[in-house]
Amino acid sequence: MTNPLKDDFASFAEHAVAPDMHAKVLAESRRLGIRRAVVSGAAALAVLVGGVTGAFAVVGSPNGPDTGPDVPAASSPSNSIEPPPEKGSDVVGPLSGTFYYIDAEGEAGATRVLSWTPGQGDPTVVLEGDDTLRSTATVSPDGRYIAWREPTPDGLDASLKLKDLSTGAVTTLMDEFRYLPCAEPEWTPDSASLLVGRLPLGEYNGVTAAYVDVAEPQTFRESVEIRGCHPRFIAEGEHAGEILYWSDSDLVAILPQGGESTLDTSGIQSAVMEFVDRVPSSLVSVGDDGSKACLSTDLETVDRVLPCDAVIGLPGADVFMAAEDFATSFLLAGDAVISRSGGVMTVFDAAGTELGAITEPPLGDGAELLSYVD
Repeated sequence: MTNPLKDDFASFAEHAVAPDMHAKVLAESRRLGIRRAVVSGAAALAVLVGGVTGAFAVVGSPNGPDTGPDVPAASSPSNSIEPPPEKGSDVVGPLSGTFYYIDAEGEAGATRVLSWTPGQGDPTVVLEGDDTLRSTATVSPDGRYIAWREPTPDGLDASLKLKDLSTGAVTTLMDEFRYLPCAEPEWTPDSASLLVGRLPLGEYNGVTAAYVDVAEPQTFRESVEIRGCHPRFIAEGEHAGEILYWSDSDLVAILPQGGESTLDTSGIQSAVMEFVDRVPSSLVSVGDDGSKACLSTDLETVDRVLPCDAVIGLPGADVFMAAEDFATSFLLAGDAVISRSGGVMTVFDAAGTELGAITEPPLGDGAELLSYVD
């Protein structure tokens, strides 16, 4: 099942005019599943890490040397391990939580959201629907809810849906509204609200996102101007609550209600270009403390991109990890960074020290990592 809005976003024009940046992204976007060919000039620094079939480079942490902090020994299963487990082990100590995947190979072409906890059997289907789930489904940081946009038949409007993963109950947080494809719902760090991109009728400038509370459905609270796509929150630390988004080849940081942040995000485009000879095109995720951002260099659609192939250290623009090609992707999981390739997830700490590996369960070829919840 397709979403008509992806086929012709230009139909929004009679209601609103998006910034030039937004129009540029739309003009360059392509349909899902058509990946840009891998650039032949891959980074010379890429190395093959043992146990991982894809090649990527690991560079020093922007906050310290690669040796990482001392890890105390654990006398019983806990969130710390010493020594690191052998590569290919089923469970890595620091990652005892749940992974979520988007799988487009459900029955009759359905798109599914799967959950899987290492050591606890096969993945479980937690949500099933059309391909809108790939671009909008998002699990709350506390793992209690999953939210997604559900478009109307004409694809121009959508409602905001919410499922309680503990009870299975589905509710409508917001009735039909005119939405923005590249500003998908994003949870606030406390799991109490979602930031939702919208185009209110009669407003002709800027890109608007508004907060919707789980406890107060059918109400758009205060709005914030997002002059770009894919807003993401910083959960903790000096810049807790601030928002990062992607705008015309740049990463922008703003305060929760708008206004300029002091977080330095300059120089990212040139840093990634120098490292892997590819242009960053989308923000995928942000580390909890805002010290890392996960970017994609594979521009294929105006919708959300899930695979990240370059991890950047913040503030500044140090390349922490970068994939040689699109066979390897990364996921930020709390303080850890996960490299995924060939059915194996290799886990690194915040300094780039390898902690161990997790062998994934059998998944379809098109299954993509969505998120990790501790």
